[in-house]
Amino acid sequence: MPEPSSAPTESDLPLPAGTSILSRPHSAQLFFVYPGLRRALNGKNPMFLLHSGLAERNLAFLRDPLVQFFEGGLDDNYPSFDAVLHWHRRYAASLPQLSEVYCVGNSSGGFSALEMGHHLKVNAVFAFCPRGPGRGPRLRQLLSEWNGRTEFHIHYSPHNQKDTEFAEALADTPHLTLHPSDPKHNDDHKIMSQMARRGDLAAVFPPQKTVDAPAG
Repeated sequence: MPEPSSAPTESDLPLPAGTSILSRPHSAQLFFVYPGLRRALNGKNPMFLLHSGLAERNLAFLRDPLVQFFEGGLDDNYPSFDAVLHWHRRYAASLPQLSEVYCVGNSSGGFSALEMGHHLKVNAVFAFCPRGPGRGPRLRQLLSEWNGRTEFHIHYSPHNQKDTEFAEALADTPHLTLHPSDPKHNDDHKIMSQMARRGDLAAVFPPQKTVDAPAG
């Protein structure tokens, strides 16, 4: 992920409206997390943290109060998509211990994770049942040329027609892997919470990496 010309400190950056931060100075990883239109990852954030295995990583939850995929910005400090994108870069640069950055999103947040992750050139994107009404062709065009770094992962249920159509339309995207759930689970659009209840969610994400003890 490219760094800004000057690295600010975390305290220098006003938080975008609707953004929550979980800071873990010992962690060498940062996850940008984008909830769906209900502004939660199919449940309360504490449940997500409990079942995701990410509670000891640096997390930035970004909610879009305008429900426009960040296209209208977030507030007066970040009035456009490009301004929000620039905040991502500056925030990551403010954490000098980082060696890995990821994007995670659910439903409409899954669309944002794919889009932001491409622009940011993060290590990987994990999108759960992504949706972007009217925006699928634009996303396919954007992702058709690989950014040279990011691995994309889409988890969805074959029982949900809209989610399946959206995911499979991206099947030919470079460095993108589709992960349909096993039909026996009878998952639906709430696949993220369903995976969490089965104990399958934590295994999706990379192992924890700390500053003092790198994984592997």
